[in-house]
Amino acid sequence: MNLALAPQYLINGLLAGIIYATYTTGYSLVLTTSRFMHVCHGGILSISGLLMWYLCASVGVPMLPSALAAAGTGVVVGLFLEIAIYRRLRRRGLPFLLTMIVSLGCMTVLQNALAMLFGTNTKYLGSEIMLPSVFLGGYVIPGWQAVGFLITAALLLGLSLLMKRTRIGNEIQSVASNQQMARLIGIDLDKVHVVTMILASLLAAWVGVIEVITHGISCYGGTPFMLVGIVIRALGGARSTRGLIVSGLIYGTVENLALLFVPSRWASPLAFGIFVVAVLIRSNPTRNALERLGGGL
Repeated sequence: MNLALAPQYLINGLLAGIIYATYTTGYSLVLTTSRFMHVCHGGILSISGLLMWYLCASVGVPMLPSALAAAGTGVVVGLFLEIAIYRRLRRRGLPFLLTMIVSLGCMTVLQNALAMLFGTNTKYLGSEIMLPSVFLGGYVIPGWQAVGFLITAALLLGLSLLMKRTRIGNEIQSVASNQQMARLIGIDLDKVHVVTMILASLLAAWVGVIEVITHGISCYGGTPFMLVGIVIRALGGARSTRGLIVSGLIYGTVENLALLFVPSRWASPLAFGIFVVAVLIRSNPTRNALERLGGGL
């Protein structure tokens, strides 16, 4: 154990944590407004990351158009799921567990289709796209992770402003609070669900793009994020974006600091286990300190 490395692991944890928080925020948006566990959110991450890799590495498309195409594809997949599948399930009134299984089935189909198209090995972008690292004293932040942190923070800030200062944001919060009342006052639930899915898919697509740039991604790359997202949301609160961000940062920090004490293959299970225990010992969700950090989406 080398405690001198703790600040570096702390920096790495914050960089990873904001990515976890971004993924979870999108997943939570759909769950809170639709009462639907959008497990296939992880599949949107995977397809966006792999498309980014294919366009950049195999076709030679520049990074910005590749990222935009990957984000657009993620949104199209999300809209297909919402309009063709989720909307029908809501209208039929299927129980929560069955809708979750359907979403899990969609993710399984999507992942296996990606495996047939791209293979199951992890895909990486070449070193030629790497940016210079940023040095803070004796500690280093890889260039793309620094850029990813800034863009991710801007996305989360923009989402927060949209929720608080726009009409559609107010409508989303109304639907999240009480769907029946929102319908009675004239809010179009289908429109809200579509907008929510677009926002959530954009967040998942961005996570897929930055993940393939910084760490590489495989067709199953969305599964770990799916599991982490469920725990972070349970701990961060149902309707607190700030709580989700804080919870994600804590999770990423714990996961990376665990490398000081256990081998790397045990770091994620250890962090996951700690958070599961933390969720289990919560006696009353309304008393959760992270949830009290924010009131609403």
